[in-house]
Amino acid sequence: MSITDTLNKLHGPPDEPEKPQAELPDIRKVINAFATGQGPQSLKQDWLRASGLYFMCPREFVLNYWKPTPSVKFTGDNLMKMACGTWWHWHMQNKVLGPLGVLKGCWVNSVSDVYNRENSWHPDPELALQDEAHQLPVWQFYEAGLTEQGWRMTGHHDGLVSVDRLRWLADNLNVVRKDLPSALKEVQAIPVGELALLELKSQSISAAEHWQTADETPDYYKMQANIYQHMTGIHKTIFLLADRDEFKCRLIQYDYDDAWWQEATRKATTIWTAIRDRTLPDNCPCRDRDFWRAKKCVFRKSCWDEGDFAAWVKLQADSQPDRKWLNLADWMPPE
Repeated sequence: MSITDTLNKLHGPPDEPEKPQAELPDIRKVINAFATGQGPQSLKQDWLRASGLYFMCPREFVLNYWKPTPSVKFTGDNLMKMACGTWWHWHMQNKVLGPLGVLKGCWVNSVSDVYNRENSWHPDPELALQDEAHQLPVWQFYEAGLTEQGWRMTGHHDGLVSVDRLRWLADNLNVVRKDLPSALKEVQAIPVGELALLELKSQSISAAEHWQTADETPDYYKMQANIYQHMTGIHKTIFLLADRDEFKCRLIQYDYDDAWWQEATRKATTIWTAIRDRTLPDNCPCRDRDFWRAKKCVFRKSCWDEGDFAAWVKLQADSQPDRKWLNLADWMPPE
């Protein structure tokens, strides 16, 4: 018997060398592939959305009106960021601001819609406090839509907040900590006072760090806020901003600036006039067809084609005989 055989008999055979563990799959690539596989979304629109008007290319909107074409592509990263923003809205409206008695708007009863409330504070803050953290609240906030018929603009804000009630809560933190039910009753007794439009925003860490004051508000949010301010007649917006890392939130007050409303209506005039007259707007954010945005645009060929645009429009209209087109024959910019 060899020495090896003797050792194996006494101690057992030597351990097999461990096989290297297979690397786990790249889940981010899987998620992004899943998002890509769902294909681009269509942007068939007969209205201008306040939240997207800043970035809207007039030529792209007009081309898409006549020939609706799926063009919006989302990556898995985009979808998760938007899902985070959706949660941020839901949580602050239903689990924080609503029960605190500072958020005013439409409330829907998830048990029975017979009891829905409009233009109201939270109907039952005490009940909201009893909800478990993971439980769907009985009363849920509904973001009512806004419409500006003359300019064909639409959107929805995130509710109205009482600045005076917020100030009382900030000045009475000990009462809130030690006797929340009593604090909520006191809040409800405070006169409505000053109301402001609420806009809830979640951003990357770097974007949130660069947004500390009203002047630093990104231009696209300035335009959105001014459109809602003009629609409602409430010329004050409170941005409740948080980063997507630690969710350290803060409030930023932004007041109405008519220059942004004028810019919004200028773009709206360009778009609706072009559709009315069956022309393609001259102004375009792309310098040429090789500009980065033009390269990604599904209307790149049509946009830079010097052919007969009116004939192209007629071709699109004839190919959609059942579509109900807008009647803009008498449209003029509202005074």
